[in-house]
Amino acid sequence: MSSIKNYGWAYVHPTASQAQARGSNKSIQFLTGAVDSNGIGMASGSTKLTFDYAAATASLSLTGNMTGSGHVSASQFFGNGAGLTGVASFPYAGNAVISGNLIVTGSLTADSYIIENTVEINNAGSSKFGNSNGDKHVFTGSVIIGASGSNIDVEYKLASSQLKVPGLQVNYRSISTNVFTASASDYIVGMTNVSASTVRLLSAAAVGSGSILVIKDEVGNPRDSAAKITISASAGQTVDSQPHTDIQGTMISLTLYSNGSTKWFKI
Repeated sequence: MSSIKNYGWAYVHPTASQAQARGSNKSIQFLTGAVDSNGIGMASGSTKLTFDYAAATASLSLTGNMTGSGHVSASQFFGNGAGLTGVASFPYAGNAVISGNLIVTGSLTADSYIIENTVEINNAGSSKFGNSNGDKHVFTGSVIIGASGSNIDVEYKLASSQLKVPGLQVNYRSISTNVFTASASDYIVGMTNVSASTVRLLSAAAVGSGSILVIKDEVGNPRDSAAKITISASAGQTVDSQPHTDIQGTMISLTLYSNGSTKWFKI
């Protein structure tokens, strides 16, 4: 066996009967057929497994399946990956760097997104932020809202802490009951009961400082002391230093604001 020469992937035994490689041009040699007592058999090749050493970039070509029990490593992989299996939920630790475009035709889900140096985000349809009532969405800087190609409709100016709106629509409720407890979301409350009525205020601390509440008589009949509207503060709190205040007259209103602690004041 000293005359056998091993050349890596394939070797050709230099005997008279086996001195030449067989198979198609550039095919890689492999054992085929029976072997003799020395373990030597006929070598051959196939067009399905070739090595083009003369190409500008030497290439190994395989037609069919390749099975490996270890790792497959390469500087680049090509193809759409349509036939890959077992990688749908592979664990990946580290950073994925994409220097080109990332196109996703389905949904993209992540625990968090950090997007830097973004100039514009376009979405052809409606957008949804958050999926629970406890979510908070923070914008740093000023915010501008407007129709496409038009002037600014709504703008929050961070430098001056001012909010600009072209019009304002607030929460309104029409109340016909004798006793009504205002909520933190109420802004204008229209009283339609012709008899004496009571509006109970929430705690000033509960609604927060600067909250405004407008109470308006919508009946039109003169309200004397028997049909007055009483505005009552929470226990231990005041409206203009009093536990309650009254609305009397015809089509009158009262505007209140909270100091965020224990007091309501008339405007």
